[in-house]
Amino acid sequence: MPDKPAGRRPSKIREDRARRKRVALLLAAMRCIDRLGIEATTMEAVAAEGGVTRVTVYREFGSRGAMMRAIIEYRFSAFNRRFIDHTPGDAPFDELLEQYLVAAVHIALRNPVTRQVVQGRLDFTRPGDSIHALAEEMWHPFLTRARGCGRIAPSLDDAHIVQWILAMQFTLCRLALDTGMDEDRVRLTIRNFILPAFARGDHVGDTAVSKRRTPRLTA
Repeated sequence: MPDKPAGRRPSKIREDRARRKRVALLLAAMRCIDRLGIEATTMEAVAAEGGVTRVTVYREFGSRGAMMRAIIEYRFSAFNRRFIDHTPGDAPFDELLEQYLVAAVHIALRNPVTRQVVQGRLDFTRPGDSIHALAEEMWHPFLTRARGCGRIAPSLDDAHIVQWILAMQFTLCRLALDTGMDEDRVRLTIRNFILPAFARGDHVGDTAVSKRRTPRLTA
């Protein structure tokens, strides 16, 4: 008799179930932040929002701090995936970075969870941090290509570039939120003060504001 088609392995099924459970709790936590604010988002509030016990939430995350970090990682990964999906793979590095930072500001202005997150500390930019690792994974192919065609200085290593990008992403979001900086000023800030940090000298775009199309990512 012919062999029966192999179904999914039990371990894979368990992994999928665990991932769905974690995402459901993260979404519940983000709804709490949206409704209650970050300070009032407790493990108990998340449990009530997710329809599970407090013990379930603690088993998943271990602590409130770990849960908040998991939310940041989840949102950051989702943002990076959406940006890559909406961006041409052959875009010049300076244009790519400008569009990325502007898109990050758009999200911060629209999404209450992101607005809460960018009120925090900058320790996530440190090489070795999980957020830095996620960012470095995303930027590595773009940095390699940009370095190969002379668009960034060869003396700059990926870890330092990614730390600077993260710090500028955070800072621009705060400036837009705290000072009402509009998109034109955001773009000028990027071109005058951020892009020159990477350039070899003659590859940075004109400082006059042009309306390049920035991906309108969902919040």
